[in-house]
Amino acid sequence: MLTISKEQQKFIDEIILGNYFDYLGEESILSSEDFKKRQLEGFHKLDSSEELQYLMEWWNWDDGNEIPNLVLNHPKCDYGTALMVYWMFDPSEYTMYDNEKNVPDFLLEDYKMLKELEHRLVAGEFVLSRIKYNPSLPQHSTPKALENPSIPEKLKKESNGDDFNVS
Repeated sequence: MLTISKEQQKFIDEIILGNYFDYLGEESILSSEDFKKRQLEGFHKLDSSEELQYLMEWWNWDDGNEIPNLVLNHPKCDYGTALMVYWMFDPSEYTMYDNEKNVPDFLLEDYKMLKELEHRLVAGEFVLSRIKYNPSLPQHSTPKALENPSIPEKLKKESNGDDFNVS
């Protein structure tokens, strides 16, 4: 079973995910610019597949795609993590669009990211495969999504690797 230490969890929680009041003290409030800078500096200190997995498991998608893009382009991003991110986008929601021109503006960034990730997953660009991810588990997708013929069959299958758990 794969995991990360409590210290690694705390660092990711406080510096990258934004639970920074525990780190700085409640009287210290960062501007969004300063927080973004601290977040990016913190991200560049991550050096394991497990840390990237933990970060994506707890990522708040309302905070945008910058950090997820960095994760997906990190040399230690595991296939299981990339597959999890793909399913977090709920790819079946985007299959209704024939092409980029038909996608509403507010969904365009996510659509492009999803399509690029889909291409990279199918092409085998993620060479590490130590973290297991199973899209067929009920908490990860719906039976309807798994039956969607527009989603590549390869991406509907469990990845190789070990379970990742946070203790």
